[in-house]
Amino acid sequence: MSRLNEEELARELRARAGDVGGHPIGFDEVKRDAVTIRRHRRLLSGVAAAAVVAVVVPTAMAVTHGLNQGAQNPVDQPSPALTESVGPSPDPGPDEIEDAAIRLTTIGLQRGDAPGIDYLDGGFLVPTEGDRVNLGARYQGITEYDEGWIAVGADDNGNWSTYLLDPDGSVRSREPAIEGLAVSSDGSVVAYSTPDGKLMVMDSDGSPVQFNDPDAGRMSPVAVFGEGRCDAPEVEGGCVVFYNTDGAQPRSYLSSGHGIVERVGSFQALTDVASDRLAGRTSSSLTGSCSAVADQAFAEQWNTCDFRLRQFSPDGRHILATNAYGDGFGDTELAILDAETGETVVHYDGMGQDGNGVFIQDMVWEDETHVLAVTFQKGTWMVLRLDTGGNVEQATDGVEEDDMSRPYYLATQP
Repeated sequence: MSRLNEEELARELRARAGDVGGHPIGFDEVKRDAVTIRRHRRLLSGVAAAAVVAVVVPTAMAVTHGLNQGAQNPVDQPSPALTESVGPSPDPGPDEIEDAAIRLTTIGLQRGDAPGIDYLDGGFLVPTEGDRVNLGARYQGITEYDEGWIAVGADDNGNWSTYLLDPDGSVRSREPAIEGLAVSSDGSVVAYSTPDGKLMVMDSDGSPVQFNDPDAGRMSPVAVFGEGRCDAPEVEGGCVVFYNTDGAQPRSYLSSGHGIVERVGSFQALTDVASDRLAGRTSSSLTGSCSAVADQAFAEQWNTCDFRLRQFSPDGRHILATNAYGDGFGDTELAILDAETGETVVHYDGMGQDGNGVFIQDMVWEDETHVLAVTFQKGTWMVLRLDTGGNVEQATDGVEEDDMSRPYYLATQP
């Protein structure tokens, strides 16, 4: 995907220049900050989903077992051999289609390849290459960072932290944080916020740097752009963080390591930032929400009140979407939309007629046309692979656990 248009971003910020949070916005500063901007991938969308729904699930619902470094580890089970070549899932019958949606189920699917990205299976990390890594704890998200990994999780008291892990899975350091964090495209910069309301960025040397924040209260990083050191001299660039604020009037902002703070359009909550556009929620009520895609100038390109928007695909052609109303155990819809127009490419509906529907806890792009989704149906957890052509297959074993014991978490690719 192409780089963010630095000149255009700088021009727009300059056009709205002023004293924001006591820090003047200058053209030269913005341009220098934008020099190192790269495409990001959102980390832990499942953990941070509370930032983009109108009615959120209590934190306790999102935590499986919490972290217990001394607890007995899950049994390491070898990955099963893959079956023969897998074709598309059977075409749904007339009674399985409603409003052009494909009825989604985890029952009777053919087995496909293992996930093409790293993922957590209980207390183990399953990388795409190499052996499973015993982490000694059950985390709620993970991504590569500084030759090892950075994980996020909550203890038994619901206190969230980020954990820097060595290649063998041992904990190098720990930083208190709220649920969400974001990682730069090269994995060298991670943004998070602390329980006491500070927006922090950990750069390539592992040193936390506090960014400016115009609002007091809870914050959720959505994207971070940059590489190397975020406190580098202005002539050498820096970092830019997009984040959401909570409260009676939720809003979205960007902040740079050089003191620039700017409101991001009229978004209540961003969900993703691509190289040439942004997506997020624009309004919400007790019965649903509306979302939009905007360009670099924060001008709306299209909107929808049928879905909540999630991640752009790696090539920027599509965007994931789910239920407009977020409440309960998980979402029951997964839609892939045309990112340019908002038109529906394919719509999967997991709402069951007998109360045994498919609940989707997380959805992540595996590549430009395939999506991996962590699902729960009738007491079984599973990772599914869905594509832009309406095909569904099983990507992992089904694990029988209760709804509070989610075993699978997908790593976000930077």
